[in-house]
Amino acid sequence: MRTTLDRAAGRRRERAAFTLVELSIVLIIVGVMASMAIPLYTKALEQARVDAAATKLQGVWSAQRIYWLDRRVFASSLAELQTLDLVDASYAATQSDPDASFVYEVLNAGDGAFTARARRSDSEVWSGAIQIDQSGELSGDIRHSNGTILTPPE
Repeated sequence: MRTTLDRAAGRRRERAAFTLVELSIVLIIVGVMASMAIPLYTKALEQARVDAAATKLQGVWSAQRIYWLDRRVFASSLAELQTLDLVDASYAATQSDPDASFVYEVLNAGDGAFTARARRSDSEVWSGAIQIDQSGELSGDIRHSNGTILTPPE
């Protein structure tokens, strides 16, 4: 003869598994959360790339200032700055690297002015460029095909 406690314990043992409905609801909730989180993650990842590119451009700006102090003219290419060990060789290497996130280049340079650019590459959805001039001012933006715009830090 089973007691009331034995029957309650038996019901608890029978209820140890999840039902198909409960599992489906959990999967739907996880799917909705993932669909909201993935775009935020990709935007944050791209903003980190833009910030890194801006930092590298500031390194080019510093190298150009040192070059100008020595020669009273700005370098016309990253290769010139690299030969004096003012910038890393990887900056100039981006021009021939198809997998580089950004391609760095000196657009124009002279006695009193220069412009260096980091152009977004290796992406089907992100495009654009950021630049820096002799005053150290960053400008430009990177755009997503859905209309999202990312700018370099100030």
